[in-house]
Amino acid sequence: MVEPRLVIHGGAGELTPNQLTKEQEKAYRHGLRASLEAGYQVLKEKDDALLAAVAAVVSLENNEVFNAGKGAVFTNAGTNELEASVMASGQYDKKAAAVSLVKHVKNPIKLAAELLKYEQDTHVLLAGEAVEKMAEEFGLEMVDQSYFFTQKRWDEHRRGLKKGAANTIDDEDKEEGYAPKGTVGAVAMDSKGVIVAATSTGGLTNKIPGRIGDTPQAGAGFWAEEIGHRKPLIVRILSGKTEERASVGLSGTGNGDGFIRSNLCHSIVSLVKHKRYSLQRAAEQVIADTPTEAGVIGIDGFTGDAVFSMNCSMNRGYIDNGGAKVALYEGEVPS
Repeated sequence: MVEPRLVIHGGAGELTPNQLTKEQEKAYRHGLRASLEAGYQVLKEKDDALLAAVAAVVSLENNEVFNAGKGAVFTNAGTNELEASVMASGQYDKKAAAVSLVKHVKNPIKLAAELLKYEQDTHVLLAGEAVEKMAEEFGLEMVDQSYFFTQKRWDEHRRGLKKGAANTIDDEDKEEGYAPKGTVGAVAMDSKGVIVAATSTGGLTNKIPGRIGDTPQAGAGFWAEEIGHRKPLIVRILSGKTEERASVGLSGTGNGDGFIRSNLCHSIVSLVKHKRYSLQRAAEQVIADTPTEAGVIGIDGFTGDAVFSMNCSMNRGYIDNGGAKVALYEGEVPS
């Protein structure tokens, strides 16, 4: 048995304290704490990493401060196309499930979770009308596109159109204050050591309709895996055990196209798997070599540690028996 853990992020960006009003900063911090508390309550009651990670992300999807669910950004056609994914280190045969081009599902992360448990196909990524029909069959709440409208996102969309191009750094508008880059995520570990990464996004402001980012692409924007490390000879002789096994999991945020090109999250886990790096060390090395804005959160099942690494600001937090701790700025210690 291991100590359950939960970590979250609410997006990355180039944020400094003077960019937020006190009310805005309070809203971000409150949203992060609410997400942590929602997920941790489920983790304590159900001891299920999938349910806990999904609960944490649902809280973020329902909060229009964040670019996922209710707060999703607009395409250049003035529509909303959402993405979400889940991946488990064990327990589920499919391992990962993701959805993209979702327009009418209130909580896309719930749809990804249902697909993970759905045993009648082995598909990892489904998109568009077909997967929305499945959402209806699963009994998930469906909404009109108007549900996703917020004045803040619409204003960002209109300003972007005047500039003549999509925001290539997601939904950050430096001229009009701060908005975090477009992803939210949670990584949870239950007492069985199963780790689940759950990620959701509205994507890139003024993206071309049909654009698919890193969030639904396994290895790019998320990863979870159980890893076996062969023990040194002397340890094998003394303990009689040949291998130590534990899980790791990551959820990323930042420049999605850059994540896809570098297969960022899988690259981090590969260092843990093949070089025996800690997840924190591996994340720091890969993020340091990433030329675009990037941040990841994770849990290292070998140590039980929460992992955070970023080369910019990242809304983030973790929770344990000591309560929820959150941070917004690069270099800030969660408190």
